[in-house]
Amino acid sequence: MTRAAAFALALFLVACPKDKPAEVDAGAPPAVSVSVAAAPVEAAAPAAKETSYQGTYKAEPSPLYIPSENKEYGSVKQAKDDATKMVGDGTLTLTVDGSGRVSGTIDAGPVAPAVVEGVMSDGMVSGSVRRKDPSDDGLSGSFFGKLAGDGMELTMKLSDANASTLREAKASLKKK
Repeated sequence: MTRAAAFALALFLVACPKDKPAEVDAGAPPAVSVSVAAAPVEAAAPAAKETSYQGTYKAEPSPLYIPSENKEYGSVKQAKDDATKMVGDGTLTLTVDGSGRVSGTIDAGPVAPAVVEGVMSDGMVSGSVRRKDPSDDGLSGSFFGKLAGDGMELTMKLSDANASTLREAKASLKKK
């Protein structure tokens, strides 16, 4: 504490009236004591660095599960899916920043062009896959996965805008 601040605090304490004790409100929370001693300044922790991953995925047809034991779903049917549409191999790139925020792109293959956004925590990763152009009726959905050695293993659950084309894509990425 500076000398000027100490002097101002001492002057304030001396000038306070002492003839009437302060009343205590029984419902008020207990007073908190605050130390004015300066805490030692510690060096800031180094920020975690950004890590980039690059890899491939394979998109395959994925069935829709419709519970057969529930009468309410008795008349629900999955739309006819062309199993040759939106399948195959592609590439993706992801970056994980120091705070665990995941971002990236899918620039080749049946899911492209798409944007990937998510989070990583405790070695687990999850997020969304959305279209670069929302009007192109391509695949979008979600992903989840985990760190594996010097890379990452992901599963993407995807569909077109009508949910008539369902795909699951397995991805394997390595650090760049």
